[in-house]
Amino acid sequence: MAACNVGLSAVYDIMQRNDPLQFFMTSGESVKDILKGQTLNEPKLLQLDRGFYKWFTAMDSKGNL
Repeated sequence: MAACNVGLSAVYDIMQRNDPLQFFMTSGESVKDILKGQTLNEPKLLQLDRGFYKWFTAMDSKGNL
């Protein structure tokens, strides 16, 4: 579990929800259909978000993070 960076409580939670998760994954939907249903919300301050991302990647490439 440490190799996957997953806590013990998360594993227990997954084990408790085993039946609903198995039903969801075997409900006949393909992985492409499941992924197609996921949406990302656009940030409220898109310009600020893009600027922060540029700053973050610049600092990361310089090794400052």
